[in-house]
This record gives sequence, C-alpha cells and structure tokens, in this order.
Amino acid sequence: MKSGLRFAVNEATRALIWDEALRKCLAECYYAWAARRVNAREGFAARTASDLLDWRATMGFRFECSREVYRANSFYGIGEALRTFSGAQSCIKACVEHGVHFGSYVNGQELEGSGLPCLITFSPARLEHIRAVSDVPVAMVGPYIAYAPDYLDEIEMEKARDELGKTLLVFPSHSVDRVKVTYELACLVSEIERVKREQEIDSVLICLYYRDLLNGVAGDYEGLGYHVVTAGYREDALFLARQRSLIFLADLAMSNSVGTQVGYCGYLERPHYIFDQEKRYGSDSALDDSEFNNAYARSQAAEKAEVAAEFSVLTDSLTGKQRELLERYWGFSKVRSRDEMGGLLAVCEEAYRARSKDRQRSLRSNPRLGQLPFEV
Repeated sequence: MKSGLRFAVNEATRALIWDEALRKCLAECYYAWAARRVNAREGFAARTASDLLDWRATMGFRFECSREVYRANSFYGIGEALRTFSGAQSCIKACVEHGVHFGSYVNGQELEGSGLPCLITFSPARLEHIRAVSDVPVAMVGPYIAYAPDYLDEIEMEKARDELGKTLLVFPSHSVDRVKVTYELACLVSEIERVKREQEIDSVLICLYYRDLLNGVAGDYEGLGYHVVTAGYREDALFLARQRSLIFLADLAMSNSVGTQVGYCGYLERPHYIFDQEKRYGSDSALDDSEFNNAYARSQAAEKAEVAAEFSVLTDSLTGKQRELLERYWGFSKVRSRDEMGGLLAVCEEAYRARSKDRQRSLRSNPRLGQLPFEV
C-alpha cells in the first residue's frame, strides 16, 4: 500500500511540476520538515566514545539533516561533508550519487533532465556506465569518507581503543526502504568467531544499518556478547563522521557482502575481508522488487563478484590487486584537494543561476572548467 502510494505521488508530482529541480527541492523540504518533527525533543550528540559504542544512544540523538536542493545529497551526511571540507557556504548544486554503484544502472532523474548542472560520483568505472547512457557533465571525487571529519577527537578515540583492545568491525548486509535482507546468522557468527580466534581479537563491533535496528536485529548479536554500533539514520549529517571513527577504531573489518564500506575501509588503510554468504531479499510489494531484481542485476552481480573474489582471503594489509579494484570502483586517485572541491562546487553554483534547462550548458561554457575535475 505504502509503495503504491509513494509511486503514485512521484508520478503525480512529475506530471504537475515541469521543473525537475524545483520538484527535487520541494521533496527535500518535505522530508526535512518530517525529520524535524521526529527528533524535535531529542538532545544533540555528545561525541564521546561511550555514545559511539552504544547504538541506543546514537539512535536517541537528534539527527541533523543537511539542507540540500536534492534530497539524496543529504543521505549519509555526504552533502554536509563535501560542503564543510570545501568551505562552500550554500547547499550543493549538483546531483551526488550517494554511494558506490555497481552495474550499469544509472538513475535517470540525475542525468540531462535533472535540473542540476552535473552529477558527482566516485570513479572511472562509474563514469563508464554513466557515459554509456548520457553526456551529463560528471565530476569524479573518489570515496566520500575522504572528506568527512572524525566523529571522535583523539582523547575520546584513545578511550575507546583502551576499552576495546584489538577490534574486528563487522558490516552485515543491510535492509533498505521496503526491502528486507536475511541471511543465515549462525553461519556468519561461526565465521566471525573463526576470524576472532585466528586474529586474537578482543572485541567485535557489529555495525548495523538503522533499518535493521528498527527491525530488531540488534538483540541477535548482543546475545552473543558483541558490541552493536551504528552510524545513525541515513539522513543524519554525522553518519559519515561516525563511520570514519568506527573504521579507525578497527584493526580489521569484515562484511558478508560487497558494499560502499569495503572501499571506505581500504581508503583508511584497514584490511577488509568479505565472507560472501547467501542473502535472501523480501520486498513489501512487487513495485519494490526492482531494488534487487531488475535488468541491471546481471552487470551488478558480475562487478560485485569481482570485488568479493579478491577480498575473500583475510590479509594483514591491502594487496596490489585489491588496490587496483579499489581504484577502479572507488576512485582513490580522484580524491580532490580543498581548493579543487571548492572550485568544483563554485562552478556548479554559478551554473545554477541559469534557467533549469540551461544549467548543464552553462557549466560547460564556464571558462574555468578546464582547470577543474569535470568530464564533459
């Protein structure tokens, strides 16, 4: 029911609002208003080791959404991180892909008709897929974790390290809106325990996505003596900052599927092991099946399998082949300096002053474009 209503609202607003950039902005305003209603009475995060290591504390804090012209830019604190890093004074006037994308799917609402000057993404592999369907201006900026601040200061970081000792950070596969993932928990736990014994681990952190915490998954892990942590709600501006500090606390990381976290750990020089077990996906409705069952599933599966195979052996440090894949899919060499990021966002800001349909053309004609990391 909810999925059908959501689909109908999206279609109706597209029919009624001819300016796609305006539609994006109105949608973002609505969700920001809804978030303020949810957490209006909550307190702000203290940024201490104790609150980072307690998922209940993290989920109980007020989650500040960064205000954007496009809602997806606020996911995981990406817009906030890029803006703060660059010193930009206003929200980002571009579509920002909100994580690593595998396979040939490209969101049509982020291309020529987006109403925004360009598309910001990770890497050369992603650029290839975008160019196969569009000539939208693209800026590759590498993994967004590179631009996030640390959630904990050094004093609080040392407190956490003293408490934890040698630490394994585990990222189980997570559910998304209207699609729930399940896997054989006993099988994953058996592998966690094997790694724990082999690596002489003192503490295991299980980093759960907020959807799975709301679905009650935390108890399954807490009953086994593991620390359950989270980076917070998807809309939380501190999400990337928390994730960065959690990765820095770990001596090694582990997942049971390929995701953005693999490259984030690699960028922060933490070895990552993938135990690629079988997952099952269940959607709320047929409309939501496209999250995991679509025309792009084969290309997505092939690219994920390539990464999973190379990270399927536990190593003390990143191998040369792993670094090659991290460069291809996460674009480590595309990480920009403060000046480059500031210039990139400033050019997008200038182009945004044109009419919605002319913004990408305006960006292409900017005389400074040749000095900035755009692919046009």
